Amino acid sequence: MFIKSKANVNEKDMECCRQFAETIYWQQECEEIFDGAFSLDLPYAPPGMYQHLGKNELKWHYDWLSHTVGNDWKWENKKALGTDHESIFWVFRTGSGSVCWGGKEGWYESKFATLLHIQDGRITYAKDHFDPAGFYKAIGVELPKFCYDAKSPEQFQERAKPSQAPCTEEDLKRQIERTLDFFVHPDYWNPEVKEVLTEDFVHELTFAPADMPRIYRGREYDALNEWLDRHLKGGTIYDEVFYQTTDSHIYITEYNCLFETDWGYTAEQIQAGAHGRYPNREISYIELDDQGRCRRLDEYLNTMSKFLSINASVPTFPYMFY
Repeated sequence: MFIKSKANVNEKDMECCRQFAETIYWQQECEEIFDGAFSLDLPYAPPGMYQHLGKNELKWHYDWLSHTVGNDWKWENKKALGTDHESIFWVFRTGSGSVCWGGKEGWYESKFATLLHIQDGRITYAKDHFDPAGFYKAIGVELPKFCYDAKSPEQFQERAKPSQAPCTEEDLKRQIERTLDFFVHPDYWNPEVKEVLTEDFVHELTFAPADMPRIYRGREYDALNEWLDRHLKGGTIYDEVFYQTTDSHIYITEYNCLFETDWGYTAEQIQAGAHGRYPNREISYIELDDQGRCRRLDEYLNTMSKFLSINASVPTFPYMFY
């Protein structure tokens, strides 16, 4: 038993979305799936790289990618999703390959979360999210330290087993609503969130700084939430957009956040009054099980905003240089 998705999409547009999931979009032979007025936003681009690309910027961007990304580039773990928003689709995938940026050879690998606007089988707009820190890692450039002073997971109690599974469709609807309440308007560091998680629940901070873990399970997740509760000093979450997808188990939410924090600093720095502000536009990929509980939360965030929150300078990426 599970609730059928309300997302109903045009099959021609859905097929275009699937094609995009397979394509290396900076190659000439892929042009037929894009509208002539297509534009691209890269909100997580590292400093020095375009964040908005219209027709003229796209030509330069594609030329740069063609010269600096190897022919071994590939996409894996591809998922194409329609939504209950007209003409809006999402693609999630992992990309990897050899690169040569700023005259330095390396390897880039990242998850990608891409929002697409598709009309009449052609993509009119895309917003692509990827790991900005990975650009620096690929060419051996070190980024600032970010102190993650979470408590040891062993200090937290084992999570209680989930309560009895919903018996009726109405019970299931209520369970889904309760689960989504924690993640659509993010409140997942609330201790009560444990009641809506599966035993094998996984939280991935997809683009966390190198000094933080990216995967959290069980008591590791409890330690992360205690860390957030300790360091977030007030703020707001706003401009949420919620998507039900063509996969009945998957929901997506976008939101802005702005928090006062003292995270990322050492204990001595905090004692001396160090603090900052954390602005970000984040994406949550929420996957439920058949009982309406959350079994996976992938949180996409801009790593550069973590460094901004501790007033740490990030070097300009050698974009367009080859």
